[in-house]
This record gives sequence, structure tokens and C-alpha cells, in this order.
Amino acid sequence: MNLMNRRPSLPKVRFFLVLSTPLVAVIGFWLFNSVQGPIGNLWEQGRPSILLVIGRLMGLLAAYGIMIQILAVARVRWIEQVFGFDRLTRFHRLLGPPIFSFIIAHIILLIFSVSEKMEMSWYSQSVDFFKNWGHVDLAYWGVGLFVVGLIPSIPWVRRRIPYEVWYFFHLLLYVGIGLTIFHQFSIGGDFTLNQTFEYFWAGLYIFVGAHLVYFRFWLIIRNYFRHRFFVEDIVPETFDVNSIYITGKKLEKFQFKPGQFIIVRFCCTGFWQEAHPFSLSQTPNGKHLRISVKNLGSFSGRLGKLKKGTAVFVDGPHGVFTEKKAFNNKVLFIAGGIGITPFRPLIEVLMNKGKDICLLYAIRNREGFVFENELKDLATKGNFRMIPILSDEPSWPGEKGFVDKEKIIRLVPDAAQRDIFVCGPPPMMKGVIGTLRSMDVRSSQIHYENFAF
Repeated sequence: MNLMNRRPSLPKVRFFLVLSTPLVAVIGFWLFNSVQGPIGNLWEQGRPSILLVIGRLMGLLAAYGIMIQILAVARVRWIEQVFGFDRLTRFHRLLGPPIFSFIIAHIILLIFSVSEKMEMSWYSQSVDFFKNWGHVDLAYWGVGLFVVGLIPSIPWVRRRIPYEVWYFFHLLLYVGIGLTIFHQFSIGGDFTLNQTFEYFWAGLYIFVGAHLVYFRFWLIIRNYFRHRFFVEDIVPETFDVNSIYITGKKLEKFQFKPGQFIIVRFCCTGFWQEAHPFSLSQTPNGKHLRISVKNLGSFSGRLGKLKKGTAVFVDGPHGVFTEKKAFNNKVLFIAGGIGITPFRPLIEVLMNKGKDICLLYAIRNREGFVFENELKDLATKGNFRMIPILSDEPSWPGEKGFVDKEKIIRLVPDAAQRDIFVCGPPPMMKGVIGTLRSMDVRSSQIHYENFAF
């Protein structure tokens, strides 16, 4: 298929309309209340009223931004299948700083506004808010928890603490958000003076809350009781990679696409506290799900000790790293180490569609060759060429070193005419993607997905 025939994504356009329409309505209500409200045009009533109006807007933008943040990480299928889990996660993180700025601006502007009007000091007004204004004390505690919950998400802090610690503090954000809701309806002038806006705002909270409960909790529980997932077997693939086979009831009804991933929680001592994403490394067969895990840390290093029969909660499938990305008849896969896992089923399904496929597989040594026999078997059945590239084995007779520009041009001279899928360690992915862009490969041809939490 000609690359120029790629169609724009109508679902993305629809999503942005869904996202922006309520925001336009919120700003419209705010403007109406500030100009045509029961107490007149606040813009004409002096400095305290102007600060009040702007402070209200900051609060509305902060709360609306938080709702969007929650939707971005609630694993909502109709959103996630448009943008991908990794892009939504990055969007969630990017929204954090501006939302926090809106919250601080909201607090400062309202303290300045009311203190000036009541002829009180800023400190005295802050104390008065806490003691005497309806549910503002809860909002103060909520902001405090919000700040505490954000600290472990600072990149240099996140890299130095265990996942369980980060997750606990991240939950504090939800508690903090919940505590700030009450004061909005009890003393928020935009709502107390405009019942229509109050109902609209409550409807937004109900919409977001319903999606959060359904997709983050109910759907997972429902799927467990429908399929009764459990660990069927654990099979070593290499010295540090194990494939975990998960089976259950009616697995033919658990539908997923090659290239997607699931988030699993193993229900046994030492594991149930954590849920982690893993690519499905086998095409759908109605008998079991396979995830292949490399020992990269405390959690993954213990997975080989799981007992058969362990119950598993499965969240998913997720991801847009699928065959739908392959518009062209030629495909290049560039994998690094355990990054081969989503490619294993993708290669098979694209071979069945008659695609011309090339795989550059970067590993350190022969012992790290995951799915070696399976990939070699596939290479005998169709138009599939596999080129291992080893970095730490001088005696290797084939390609040595790393995936760089020289190797891509020499080994896959028609790379610019292919759809290119990249998966591997983040530094490797960043380097390869940068190399491809330096080769004038279109961004629309480069596909990658990083679902690390």
C-alpha cells in the first residue's frame, strides 16, 4: 500500500471533540457567572472581585485537568485503543505540573481576594478558611496529600524507590482528589449561584468515576470469574527468561490481537501487591495465554518460583502495537533482548497475510536468544528473514555490534519503504528511533510502544 494513502485518524478527532466540548462549556458557564451572575458583573467590582473570578477559573481548570488525568490512566478501552497505553501515560504525567500550578494559583488568588475584601492578613485569612469555611479544611488536607503523593513521581525519586512504595503514595493522590470535591459544591460560587452548572459539573464527576470503577475494577473482576485464570506452567526460554502459561475457562472468548499486552496480578504471597504489564508472546489459540518475562528486578526475578495453579487477575488486553499499524506490504522489526516478545506473534500473523518481513534481533550473546527455535521454524515457512546481531560475543560468525545506521542501510536497504516496529530497552529504542529519523524515515512508518509504569 502506498504510504501516502494513510488516512487521518477520525477516532482521534472525535476524542478531542469529546475532550474539548465539556471544557468549552465549563469556561462558558464561568464567563456567564462572572458577567451575568446574581451579584452582577464581577469584572467591574474592583480588584478583590477580579482576583476571585480568576481564582475560580484556576480551580475549575485544575479539577477538569484532574478528571482528564484520571480518564487517561483508567484504561478506558475506547480511549486507549485510539492513542495507546504508553502515550496516555505520558500525557497523564505531562498534565501534572500545569494542574499543580492551577491548584496553587487557585489557593493564592482566593486568599488574596477575600483577605483584601475582609481587610485581614493573608495568614489570618488562610486560617479562617480552614476553620470556618465549609469543607475547605478537607480541601487543605487534600492538597497536602496531593503534594505528598506527587513527591515519589519526581523522576529522580521514582528511580530510587521500590514500585510498592511509589504505588502506595500514588494512591494518596486519589484520596487527596476526593477530599477536594466537597468544598466545590458547598462554597463554590460558580455552583451555588448556578444550579445548571452544578448539575453539569456533578455529571462530569459521575462520568469519570463510572469509567474508573468499570475499567479499573469491575472489568478485571468480571473477567476473572468468567475465565478463572491460573498459572498452568512455567517454561524456561533462556537462562534468565521464563515463559508463563496462563489458562482458564472459555479462553476462546478472551480475545486479543498479536502485539497487545496484559497487566497481571498473581494472587499469592509476595506477588499480590503488584500488577505489571507483559506482552502476550503467542498468537491466540483458545487454550492459554503466554507471557515471557526476563529477570530484570525483584518482581520479575521471582516469577520463576510461581506455583502452578496460582490464581491470576488479568487486566486487558491493552495496546495498539498491532498488525493494524502495518499499512505497507513490507515490514521491518527491530528488537532488543526481551523486546522480541510482542514481535513473536506479530511476525506470525503478518506472515500469514503474505507480508515481506525482516527482523533485526539485537542480543548480547547466544544464551540470550529468546524463541530461537520458534523463530527459525517461522523462517522456513514464509517470506521472513531473521538477522541476529550479537554485541558481546566476538566469536559469533554473523553480525556483531549494535543496530546502527550502517547495519540498517546494508542489511535492509529498502527500510524507508517498510513499516518499522521497534521494541527493546528504552536507551536502545531511543537510539534506533533517532537513527531511523536521521535516515528520513517518516514518523508515520515508525511504530513503538513503551508500557513501563
